[in-house]
Amino acid sequence: MTTKTNDTDAIITEPVEKRSPRDLDRLPEKDDWEFQDSSSPEIMAQLDVVADKHDGRAYRHLIGQTDWSKASAELLDHAIGIAIRFGDMRRGRALTELGLRRFPGHKPFARASLLFHPRPSKVVSTPWRPPKNWFKDSIEWIRQHIDEYEVGHWLAVRPGERVADAPTRDELDKKLAMSGEDGKPSLIYKVIP
Repeated sequence: MTTKTNDTDAIITEPVEKRSPRDLDRLPEKDDWEFQDSSSPEIMAQLDVVADKHDGRAYRHLIGQTDWSKASAELLDHAIGIAIRFGDMRRGRALTELGLRRFPGHKPFARASLLFHPRPSKVVSTPWRPPKNWFKDSIEWIRQHIDEYEVGHWLAVRPGERVADAPTRDELDKKLAMSGEDGKPSLIYKVIP
């Protein structure tokens, strides 16, 4: 059954009666999917079925014919993950940008944006040579503790430890100078979205 309520609402093609979980294994035929309303609770389940079956055609049709403008943060995050599984970077990027606009404080969208819009690194040369695994261990510490810090926060890290942190780079430099740590090598990291 297809209904249309007004020009701005999505056309919904799902039957009114409830479906059992077993029915989710049967995807609607292409002609049944004119336009999906993303507020439908079945979209996430349909995405899972399509991903489990590795059905690229059904994935492209479902993700392309869904109105994502009203989707919840959870559904958008899930759809981004499915897009990544299918290697669909264009749609994954578009869904991430939509998520960032609609839910600006949602950390999964900020992290996904790094995948689609990586920022260039700044490398500073020094005469000091780090011991083996120094950078790797420092980066591992950052990965394990990144959720403890706000976006825009600055960290000074050594393998297995935080040396100092501050909301700005100037404040971080002052803290390092006051503690006597400014002459010792540290990895300086800014938490970015």
